[in-house]
Order: sequence, then structure tokens, then C-alpha cells
Amino acid sequence: MRLTEIGSFARDPLLAGLPPELSIDGTYKVLLAFGLKTKGHEVLPATVWGRYFSPMAMALALGRGIDRLTFALETGAWEALASVVHDPTLERLEGMGVSQADRDIARRLRRDVFGLENHGDPVLRYRTRGQLELFLKASI
Repeated sequence: MRLTEIGSFARDPLLAGLPPELSIDGTYKVLLAFGLKTKGHEVLPATVWGRYFSPMAMALALGRGIDRLTFALETGAWEALASVVHDPTLERLEGMGVSQADRDIARRLRRDVFGLENHGDPVLRYRTRGQLELFLKASI
């Protein structure tokens, strides 16, 4: 199968619950958000995105992400994953996603997992900004 042929590429049925418009980067970050934490209520450093992950550590994180996302898609128990989902990764995707679909799914996942009553409306909540985002806003 060639990925360049229109209509020849089908999304993996494992991720069938995700919108097809989601970019590869968005899919990766969603899975990472769901799998980065190894246990509930784990506190990760703010520099986690710049950290080097060995191929085995990345495979384990993405595997956990797939398992947890599949659980939530099948059961609808999004709130049960609140302690193991890394909100800053979703927050970063919401603010700086490659596509509008990436930003929309991040916003929806944050609402489904964390609920409006816990964090307030994620769109209105103060977000920390990365250097690139600050630069782009300053140059407009």
C-alpha cells in the first residue's frame, strides 16, 4: 500500500474513536498525554517536553496512552483517567496544535477528562505560553 494514493490509507481501527482530521503530531501528543504518567497523581517536571526518551520509554508511554485512550473510548469513563492524563500536554496542544482539529480535540479531551467544574473553562483559563507562541503574538 502506498500512502500517496488517495483513498488507500485507512486509519488503524484501534484509534477509530479519534477524528480522521487529527494530524500525526496531534495524534502523537494525545497518546503522549494519556501515557506519559506511569501512575496516578505523578508530578512531572515542566521540562518534560525537552527531555530525551529512550525508544523503550517512548514505546511504553505510547502503549499506556493507547490502552488508556481505548478504555475511555469504550467505556466513556473519561473522569476516571484524570489522575493519569498529563493536562499540560493537552493544554499545549490546545494552544499550539498544528491544525484546528488538533486544537479542538485537545479542548474536548480536557473538558471530558477534567470537567469544567474542576478547572473552569479551559478556553478562558490562563495558559502558560511557550517561546514560539510569545514570539508569534509579539510579531503580529
